[in-house]
Amino acid sequence: MGTIITDDYLWFIENKYADMVLATSEQIRASYFIFDGVTMKDFMEALLARFKTTKGYPLSTVAPPQPAYPEPWVSNSDPQWNDKPETITYNRFFQHSMKFLHDNDMLDQIVMTYGVSSALYVATNAYGLAKGSFIGSAARQCIGFETGAASGAQFGSGKRAWTVAGDGGFMMVCQSLSTLARNKLNAVIFVMSNAVYAIEQVYVDITAFEPGPEHRFDAFDILPKWDYLALAKAFGAKGYRVTTVSELNAVLHELKKPTDQPSLVEVVIPEKDLPRQMLRLGVE
Repeated sequence: MGTIITDDYLWFIENKYADMVLATSEQIRASYFIFDGVTMKDFMEALLARFKTTKGYPLSTVAPPQPAYPEPWVSNSDPQWNDKPETITYNRFFQHSMKFLHDNDMLDQIVMTYGVSSALYVATNAYGLAKGSFIGSAARQCIGFETGAASGAQFGSGKRAWTVAGDGGFMMVCQSLSTLARNKLNAVIFVMSNAVYAIEQVYVDITAFEPGPEHRFDAFDILPKWDYLALAKAFGAKGYRVTTVSELNAVLHELKKPTDQPSLVEVVIPEKDLPRQMLRLGVE
């Protein structure tokens, strides 16, 4: 549904093309047959209606009611940090930042942008967002997209850009911070600072995330060290650095204050933090 079939889906193209139903905003393809003018909306409405009323094969019972949303963050945290509650992990970052947005009635005031990073996959557990407030790109060639997209997202929506970037992606287009500053946009750029290309290491060798010095990241996935506070100052942004959950919560409240500058927040997380969302993706 809504998927662009690229070489990422090569196995499906070679083995399951005839079994695939592809629904887009313009047409439906079922197997080799194309139905122009039948849209994804039409398909979804008809599918849901049938799913709720059909008994027997292939559905043995009427569809059950939709379950309540599960708790998304604590249960997905990397257990190796359980005894260090102040350590910021991917899931703890979202746990506290999403609670902050909810508690301060800000979920309808922001537009999130994500590029290709572990944060994008963790953010798929976020709910309660307003319509049109989540922009992401999982295409490999768009790494770093999130910081560059913040200007357009804020101008286009009239909302505050709330960007979560991987440090590797941010290093590719960090100069976009100066565009935000020039236009006096109060966007927030969170840089998840673990000093590695974690998402790539997941696919190269996921055992590198296991505890112990014998499990190491590949050299090409280790990033140079940057002074993000100095970089923020150079580009005309406010700079913050947080290393604990308490510091994160304090900075979140600072971000509520009116400003006509972008804010760059370095969120220091462990190199080996492997959220369960990424573990499932890497293993399966």
